[in-house]
Amino acid sequence: MKEIQIADLQEFQDRVAQLRADLEEQREGMRVPALHLLFRGHKCAHWKLETTLDRYSRKAPNLRNYLTEIGELLPEIEKRSDAKFPRPDDFETAIDDACGNLVKPMGLYPLSPYLIHLRHHGYPSPLLDWTRSADVALFFAFQRAADCKNAAVYCYCEIPLRGKHAWSEQANIYVMPGDKDRCHPRHRLQEAEYTICLAMNEQTGEDDFGSHEDVFLRGHEGQDLLRKFLIPTSERAAILRTLESRGRDAHRLFGTDDALIETILTREEIAPAQT
Repeated sequence: MKEIQIADLQEFQDRVAQLRADLEEQREGMRVPALHLLFRGHKCAHWKLETTLDRYSRKAPNLRNYLTEIGELLPEIEKRSDAKFPRPDDFETAIDDACGNLVKPMGLYPLSPYLIHLRHHGYPSPLLDWTRSADVALFFAFQRAADCKNAAVYCYCEIPLRGKHAWSEQANIYVMPGDKDRCHPRHRLQEAEYTICLAMNEQTGEDDFGSHEDVFLRGHEGQDLLRKFLIPTSERAAILRTLESRGRDAHRLFGTDDALIETILTREEIAPAQT
C-alpha cells in the first residue's frame, strides 16, 4: 500500500488519471480483463480498512457461520419489511455451494442481493464497500467535518496486470459478484462495489474471514494494487462545493428526505464568506 500526500482536488484528479494511464500502458497488448478502479473515502486518514463485522464484538468466526446466521434472519426481515430477495429454494444448499466453491467468491452470487441489503442497513457485514466513482469516494471522505489533518481516498485495482492468484494458506481479497440490478437502490446511486476477504482454515476446512489490511500490507503489486491518497481536511468546503456542482451530494447519493435536509444544511455551512 502506497501513501501519497495530495494538496487539493485538482492534484487528486491528476494523480488518479495518471495512475489509470500508467496501468493502461502497462497492460497494452495483454489479454486481460478491462481495467477497473475502485475507490473508498475515509474522513480520517488513520482509519483502517475494516469491515463492520471486523468491528463487531460478536463476530461470526467464519463464512459458513455467518451465512447460517443471516439465513435464520431472512424470514423475519421479509415479513416485517417491504424487502424481498431473489434467493435459492434451499438456503442450506446455497451455503454449502458458497463455502465449497473453489472459484471464490462465485458461490456467493445467489446471496449477494441479501448480503448487500444487510450491509446497507447496518447489519455487521464482512463486505467492504467501494465505489466505481472517485467523486463518490471524495464525498464520503469529506461529507462531515473531522478533527484530523488529512482525509483519505483509497484507489484499488484487483487485477492491474496479468491475473489473480490466491494463496490457500493466506487471506485473499475478492470482488463480490452478483446481480447488481436487484441490489439495494443505494447501491446504484453510489455506484457501489464490494470486496470480501477470506482465508482457508487448514484445520477446519472452512473459509475464515481475513483482514483487508493484512493483504494490502503484503504489497503484492501484481494484484490487489492499492494507493492511499491523503488530502487535507482544510480542502473540505472547496471539494464539497465542486462535488455538488457535479451532482454528488447527500440527497442524490441516498435519495431520502433526511439526506435532502443534510444537503441544504451542508450547502449553507460551506458557502463562501460574503465580503
